[in-house]
Amino acid sequence: MMRFEPRKWFAALAETVRLFPVETGIVAFTLFAGAPMIAGAFSRFHEGMALIPLFFASAYVLNNLLRGGAFRWGYRLCWIVMLPLWWSASEEWIESTAYFVAYPCLLLAVLACRRVRDDGRFAEEAVAYLYAAAVAGFFATVAYCLLLAIYHSLIYIFGLEYSFIPDFGSYSALLCYGTACPMMLLAFVRGALGGGMAGSGMFTTLLNWIVTPALLVYTAILYLYFVTIAVSWSLPKGGIAYMVFAFAMTAVAVGACQPLLRRRMYGWFFGRFGLVALPAVAMFWIGVLYRVGEYGLTEARVYLLVCGAVMTFSLGLLFSKRGGRYLGICTAALALLVLCTYIPPVSAGALGEASQRDRVERIASRLGMLDGTGRFDVVRRPLSDTVYREDYRRMYESLEYLEREKRFLFGLQEADDLLKIAPEPIEGYVCGWDTVEVDTARTLYLSDDRSSFDVRGYAAVSFPGQWSSGPDRYSFGNDTLRIYTDSVLRCVVSGRELLAEQLRAIGCSEEARPGKRLLEKNAGKLLVWRTDSLTVFFSSMNLRLSPEQNPEIYGLDIRCVLER
Repeated sequence: MMRFEPRKWFAALAETVRLFPVETGIVAFTLFAGAPMIAGAFSRFHEGMALIPLFFASAYVLNNLLRGGAFRWGYRLCWIVMLPLWWSASEEWIESTAYFVAYPCLLLAVLACRRVRDDGRFAEEAVAYLYAAAVAGFFATVAYCLLLAIYHSLIYIFGLEYSFIPDFGSYSALLCYGTACPMMLLAFVRGALGGGMAGSGMFTTLLNWIVTPALLVYTAILYLYFVTIAVSWSLPKGGIAYMVFAFAMTAVAVGACQPLLRRRMYGWFFGRFGLVALPAVAMFWIGVLYRVGEYGLTEARVYLLVCGAVMTFSLGLLFSKRGGRYLGICTAALALLVLCTYIPPVSAGALGEASQRDRVERIASRLGMLDGTGRFDVVRRPLSDTVYREDYRRMYESLEYLEREKRFLFGLQEADDLLKIAPEPIEGYVCGWDTVEVDTARTLYLSDDRSSFDVRGYAAVSFPGQWSSGPDRYSFGNDTLRIYTDSVLRCVVSGRELLAEQLRAIGCSEEARPGKRLLEKNAGKLLVWRTDSLTVFFSSMNLRLSPEQNPEIYGLDIRCVLER
């Protein structure tokens, strides 16, 4: 039976402090700086507390890299650099991509900092870190829950107010997760790295009977999808790239752990995984490169390219029998992430901005939309530009990205200002409101800006609003026009019937498929529809023209309705 021996526990704690002095100092700083902040003091330093986990991991990495060398002082004095960073931390940086990428960077640095070249030993240490983190987190959570249980029991038993100890939950979390958890993590890591992790029955069961069968099923699904797109000759869906990356890297990690298992059941799979994954890797690169070529780079796509490079490099190393493969994977991934995040000229943000700026400038210059200073000429473009609908859509997407990143918008205040320049018939499509695909090369926009009407002989005049809830309204959807006046439905007609009547009024039939020039010449007649009881004046009408089928109305606006 295991006995609690305080002397051994305190000896282990003292040894942990001796081996990790800077890390211990960071933990103590967290406790003594965090407690006053919970009480309401030093509020301007709240952002700095978000850097504490990064400082702790950085100190651990330096502790291992500089152990026993001439530059050991770099580890002992690293807190001198950390203190001003803590002092000057800003909310903007804490919410930036650089902050979030720092976590995977430091995780990779922790795995690589001991510079273990033996692949089996490297995998063993990675599992040791995972085990130590899980146990430390579990113990800290148990302690936290017990403290809350004791506190609430005191309140209930003795009838105390919940404000008996203000912010007790926050103080408890600081003590358990900010102080006890990292110290236990250091102690458990020291023990786990020294004791070996191979041969765990639970670990073997987890990988052999849960994780690996799931990988086999996932492999079959990806192969089936690969066959599907090969037969249909289509492109992979956008999300496939993320799925393939997660699948491949999980398989590489599980394959690295195979020497640690008591029984290796799937050596045939992981020994050939480099070949097995080739179709999935092909799908990844086909999909990613197509989308980069079609839509340009963004910050997220740059990181996806980095993930693809790491994945391909990892799978390539599986064909090698040399040692240090997993150390090489971690080092390469760390170098690429640092390069694409913290080196401004080649950072993901800078590359994404440059690509989207170039995309806008290239399209706008081709369409003659920029003035001599490189800014948009803010005048409404002619209707003939509707044939460039896709170009306007691409510009809008790029401007939206630049607006989110708070970048230069070629003289515009926001991306929506492009809608003030684009031809009116395609505004909805440009900004994504209109999801209906229309052949814009054969789209005709007719308009009439008349403001006076001859009402002699009519009993009532109304100016209905589209989709309005008022008594005078109209709607056009599913090729059907409905007009209401005084909340009474006055007219229901299909768009096809309406257009057929209007074409007959100008001496033409829909079967004749009239040309654009004829329709524009008779726009004034086409935009006035007369029945026995109503005369409707349209302010605009959007027509879809095609040599293969009869013309269709896909949008209209009513200016005035006269009733007899």
